[in-house]
Amino acid sequence: GGTKLTGNLAEDAVKLVFMTGVPEVYGKELNISYDNVQPSIDVLQQFDPDYGRKKIVLTGEEKQRYINIGLKISCEYCCGAESIIFKDGSAACGCAHSQAMRGLIAYLIKNHGSEYSDDEILREIAYQKTHYFPKQMVQKMSTQLISGSYTPDIAAMLLNVKLPKYDGAANSSAPLPSEIQNAPGMVGGC
Repeated sequence: GGTKLTGNLAEDAVKLVFMTGVPEVYGKELNISYDNVQPSIDVLQQFDPDYGRKKIVLTGEEKQRYINIGLKISCEYCCGAESIIFKDGSAACGCAHSQAMRGLIAYLIKNHGSEYSDDEILREIAYQKTHYFPKQMVQKMSTQLISGSYTPDIAAMLLNVKLPKYDGAANSSAPLPSEIQNAPGMVGGC
């Protein structure tokens, strides 16, 4: 909510997508940073309820929250799954990105469930996803800011953010900023 937006589509898309530093609440606990993507993936995927070395087991209401959140985000740029889980809560794919996202959902529900709403957990997962697929997520944000139609992952990143008006006609061909044009298409293993 504290992000200062200028109305410049390309600049604002980058500001909205990329978090830096240590995530609040769980970052210090897990010794992870938005700036060190692969080490963060390595930590988070160990909590994946299906594939993790330190699987987190969720039951009852926790499991239902996990399903509700996991069905709203996908790893579409890697494995192509429509969501990171199936409707029964089982893993939809075994790629490292999906494992890390599922692991973080489970970790936050189990350890900080009363501190985070489902939308706030989805936002944290979306922020992680932006570091896995930097180019694609900036482009997705730009496109959706123009259209005003949002997927759940992008909508989650816009929680409590006051958006300026983006003129779709003027900005529809806005290039990605140079630092993003040279960014990798994917970080982490598939």
